[in-house]
Amino acid sequence: MALSRTLSSTASRLGREARFVFTGEVETEAASSLSAVSAGPSTAVVWVERVHRGTPVLYAQLRQPVTVIFPEGSAPGGSGSHSVFFTNPVLYGETLG
Repeated sequence: MALSRTLSSTASRLGREARFVFTGEVETEAASSLSAVSAGPSTAVVWVERVHRGTPVLYAQLRQPVTVIFPEGSAPGGSGSHSVFFTNPVLYGETLG
């Protein structure tokens, strides 16, 4: 399936800006796997299924839960949904955030 020009441009920009790109499954919405991050409507615990880009430390997150904090106005997509996440880790603790 080909991406539209706009979507392709957006994905390309996000890919350049993100330090950790992975495919994951939303395990639990409004949840956190880090004690430093409060669970809320913009957080989700996501299971890392495939790492597309990252440092060796980030590749070690394969098959691990991470906490994703979504931008205001966006949502995780529902428990069990699969997505490609373009992220920039900011918290390292019990898990990654």
